[in-house]
Amino acid sequence: MDHKLNKGFTLAEILIVLAIISIVSAITYVAFSSLKNDQILKKEVKNLVSILEDSRSLTTSGKEASNYGVFFEILSNRIVSFKGDTYDPNSPTNKEYLLSPSVVILELNLSGGGSEVVFKRLKGETNQSGSVVLGLANATSTQESIAIYPTGTVQKID
Repeated sequence: MDHKLNKGFTLAEILIVLAIISIVSAITYVAFSSLKNDQILKKEVKNLVSILEDSRSLTTSGKEASNYGVFFEILSNRIVSFKGDTYDPNSPTNKEYLLSPSVVILELNLSGGGSEVVFKRLKGETNQSGSVVLGLANATSTQESIAIYPTGTVQKID
């Protein structure tokens, strides 16, 4: 009996292996992409808390005998730290922060409406307490909230 041993792979076997590799790669890419976006969102929330706390700190320290605040421009995903009782878009002292393109301001709920939080001198209190909700642009169900209390305290809500 003459038996030939075939060494190598058939085209079908190669295609099956390539299909499996493609599926595993796609699943891995989606998982890492989601993880990356979650980390970007957490970073932006941390930055926003820091911006609000810095403005409150400048106010309570009495720097330049002025109030400081934060303005939220929802349509352009821009946050502006400003000096004074109200936001002036032409002030040279404004500090502008742009959110990552993958993060958007989903909600801005401040008492009295409006788009700015101003901290009062000495105690750091605010009349514009409320919340800010940031989320992922491509998955708005993934979101993080920040509370701004009347005392001026700022906290990420878990």
